[in-house]
Amino acid sequence: MAKIAKKITPKKPPGKAPAKKTDGAPARKTSADRPAKKAGPKKPPSQKAAAKKPAAKAPSKPKAPKKPAKPAPAATTPKPKPPAPIDTLDAFCDALGAKGRAELATRVVELVRAEIPRSPERWNKGSLVWDENGPLCALESGQGVVRLRFFDAGATIADPGKRLTGDDPAARAIELARAADFDRIAIRRLIQAARLYNASRRGLPRA
Repeated sequence: MAKIAKKITPKKPPGKAPAKKTDGAPARKTSADRPAKKAGPKKPPSQKAAAKKPAAKAPSKPKAPKKPAKPAPAATTPKPKPPAPIDTLDAFCDALGAKGRAELATRVVELVRAEIPRSPERWNKGSLVWDENGPLCALESGQGVVRLRFFDAGATIADPGKRLTGDDPAARAIELARAADFDRIAIRRLIQAARLYNASRRGLPRA
């Protein structure tokens, strides 16, 4: 009697039991039966997608108000230089301009220095002043003339030749415009009279 060979069916691996069929319809797969999707690296957005998205605009700063244009500086004329101080006889004569008046001024100064050699001299506002027991006389320049002004004694001293001019309460002056006006004798008398007046008024002896 022949031996009936047994069919050896392969063993199924242990796992999930096959889904049961119902009424001949295929069994539905459950989420457990679906293979899990592997999470891959996220793809960067494509350049087209990036290009489509407009870049966010930074908030614009408010514009500062425009400053008014500065007016152009007006053209300035250079200021004239102040005249040089007159503190010497040469500067005094140069300021007179005319040669004849400069010679008159020099002659007056020489005469006064000869009459009162010990009297101190000083320059004050462009005038040469001599002092003896107080202000005595001064060499000044006027419009076209040279003056020898007598201070406190001017209105008091004798003036027979009527050479003194001026309306000051005390001072008077003799004016010299040309060489013919220089009268040495008359000027000497006026200087001596002014010296006597200053000395007597202060109760001092004449120097």
